[in-house]
Amino acid sequence: MPPTPQEYQFIDERFDQLIGLSKDAVERALKYLFLANAGGAAATLSFLGAVPAMRLQWAPKVALTFFVLGLILVGVHAAIWVHYSESLYRNFRGDVTEFYDNRLAFNEVAAADFTRSQNTKWLYIVGYVAFACFIAGAATGLLGSSFSERGRYSMPDQYGDVTKQLEKMGLAKQWHVVEPVPGDLRNGIWIQNKEEGLDARFALSPAESDDLGDEEKQRRIRDAIANANKR
Repeated sequence: MPPTPQEYQFIDERFDQLIGLSKDAVERALKYLFLANAGGAAATLSFLGAVPAMRLQWAPKVALTFFVLGLILVGVHAAIWVHYSESLYRNFRGDVTEFYDNRLAFNEVAAADFTRSQNTKWLYIVGYVAFACFIAGAATGLLGSSFSERGRYSMPDQYGDVTKQLEKMGLAKQWHVVEPVPGDLRNGIWIQNKEEGLDARFALSPAESDDLGDEEKQRRIRDAIANANKR
């Protein structure tokens, strides 16, 4: 028994509805992936700009790499989708032309189009890898910050030690130690002179902070100040 006009109408309307839902889902997924990776990259770059010490850590760089890779993959996904859609249209148009010329049966046209429409493997792979890049970038940033926090256990002692040395040298009003933040190296000290816009860095490990005498510590501070760079 052939389909009734009502059945044909239902099928056409349902196809239009499903195509619309599929298109909307793809657009929403690509938008989410783009905003997620772009937001992660922007946040990481802002953090690196605001906390210079973090530029020496591996975690922000790896996280940024993941986010940028995710953005690239979003672009790759869009490019694959464009070529895939264009290929479907071009091949279907060719099949329809052959059908009108009585060189292909309608069932062959429909079967060939159905087979081609199933070739979406790379679209799924690229999309999920882009999402994985966002997850990896976020996880790397969080774990790296956690490790950096654990790694600075001895920085407060160095911070206090150098502050005392600056006071003894009569430089405490001009220079101050930049308070440690997650990501500061344990063997490095950073001091600033905000009025003159100067930055100075020098080596002072936790062991040296305990073992060296005031004279050697003050010598390192004087050398660092002498070589201070304008910000």
